[in-house]
Amino acid sequence: MADNNTPCQAGVLALSGSGVSATATSVQVAALKKPGTTTNITMSNFGDTGYGAFEPNTSRWENFSFTGITQNADGTATFTGVTRGLDFVSPYAADATLRYAHAGGTEVIITNTGAFYNEFAIKDNDETITGQWTYPIASGTRPRYVSSPTFGAGTETHLIDKNYADGLAIAGAPDASTTQKGLVEEATQAEVEAGTAAGSAARLFTNPSTLAPALQKNAFTFAIDAGATDAYAITLVPAITAYAAGQTFSFDANTLNTGAATLNVNALGVKNIKKYANGGITDLETGDIVASQVVIVQYDGTQFILQSPSAGNLTTAAADEAETFFGATNITGAEAETLSDASNADALHVHTPLVGFFVTESPIGGSEDAEELRMIVADGSGNAYITRNTGAQLNIYRMQRDATSRLYYNPETNVGFAIAAGGTECNNVAVGASFVWACGRNGAGTDIVINRWDKDLTNSTNMTISGAANANVITFIAGDDSTLYCWRQGAAIMDIYTISGTTATRGATVTFSDAMSSTGTNALWFDGTNFYTVNDSAGRNQIKKYNVTGTLQSTTANGYFNGGNATTQSERGLSRGLIPAWTGALYLVGEFTISDDATGVLSTEWRFYAIAKP
Repeated sequence: MADNNTPCQAGVLALSGSGVSATATSVQVAALKKPGTTTNITMSNFGDTGYGAFEPNTSRWENFSFTGITQNADGTATFTGVTRGLDFVSPYAADATLRYAHAGGTEVIITNTGAFYNEFAIKDNDETITGQWTYPIASGTRPRYVSSPTFGAGTETHLIDKNYADGLAIAGAPDASTTQKGLVEEATQAEVEAGTAAGSAARLFTNPSTLAPALQKNAFTFAIDAGATDAYAITLVPAITAYAAGQTFSFDANTLNTGAATLNVNALGVKNIKKYANGGITDLETGDIVASQVVIVQYDGTQFILQSPSAGNLTTAAADEAETFFGATNITGAEAETLSDASNADALHVHTPLVGFFVTESPIGGSEDAEELRMIVADGSGNAYITRNTGAQLNIYRMQRDATSRLYYNPETNVGFAIAAGGTECNNVAVGASFVWACGRNGAGTDIVINRWDKDLTNSTNMTISGAANANVITFIAGDDSTLYCWRQGAAIMDIYTISGTTATRGATVTFSDAMSSTGTNALWFDGTNFYTVNDSAGRNQIKKYNVTGTLQSTTANGYFNGGNATTQSERGLSRGLIPAWTGALYLVGEFTISDDATGVLSTEWRFYAIAKP
């Protein structure tokens, strides 16, 4: 905004013509130009009001003001809007007694009179500002108080400062709510995660940078389980007030489930945890939830549905059954869909085992066909061991499975284990996690001998025998790297040896519950929980399952590798061993003689029959 009054130096002037009377309101001077120039001075050089004096420093000194200037054609200038007789002291009002007549040629000066200075604000004076004062926006040039004042009665028209204004805004406004605009306070990270509604001074609002970490770690829907086995319980913060379909929660389980399970959230009530399986919703199975697993569930309006891991389409039992079925046959999935409950898969399809053996000439000496090989044991991890009892020693052959063809090739490596003179003894080996084990009697026939090898049949170690002497003839051995079971020839008794380092200590015995005998049995295998024996019975192989106390658990009879359990002579063979195939399944190993009517016996061969594990 332009200034209203500006100082202007015009020098000493003279009244033109006959001068002015004491009441004249216009004054004509000889000339009005910028000193030393021919440039006219106009009213714009003064602003709204200019000031001057007639005959200064004389007894007829008279102050006046003017509001207009007219530059005349003859070179003179006329002041218009003249106010005469301005007082020399405040309030500088016009006084008729201070007006005089002044003759032509009288001295006139344009000067800063007292009235002129009265136009300016003085910092120590009480001033009334009638114009508009405009300040730059820079904070350093704004008007301000030295310090924040106190406002009260009698200061109603005073200017307030920002500090006071902020205080008024906070003190005078209500806290915000869902229906009221008002004051808010920013929530801390802890307040966001706790679901706190109000802070120390007002309702809370959430900054996105504070909310994001809470969402990223599922702070509102995750909790640590504090329940018991199969009865999981969590407390969410903030607490939910009711169950609603679509709610998804996660929790760190502290126990393994052992079957059907429930979940209680914020003590709202116990709800079942189910899963999708076999085309429908079913109870959980043992191990669907494990300790320390982060479990995700979703409420469907009635119960929680397990989301982690997303439930498969088969229960564990159904998956094992399907694996056994398809592993034992060459039936495709499409072919299986056409089978009825009465279908005879054995009659319609050919069994195709997933392993095979290729028997070659033995480097121990002589050609050994299938008829001479007595036992076969596999460890489930690519190793298989075939044994042959020659009467003088037990030959042990290690075979390895080819990763591509899945065939076992023989021999990979082999060793011979001497047997005491005077009898045919142990026919097989036991295979543990780290070692292969065999046993027999010492040369004097007074005690047992136990030997072990690494899985590659190197590092032979003759074990130190501790405990009561055992002069029994041992036909079969089973067990693992910690416990060995030695089956006495012709009896239903096993001697137990506990392994510690290179010492085998004789302990208790296991007496089998039925009249089974090692002399009528062709195979023995121990899976860490149960014993399995195989013998030939009435044209079929018979598999018996015993627990570790010797109690018979089950007996299963199968035909020899042919459809419909046929028992024709051409399809019969001798059972020679058991191979762990996969979960829930075994391979029964049989010896078959190949012959024709003209030539007779041509050779012998091994065949493998996948069966469900009893």
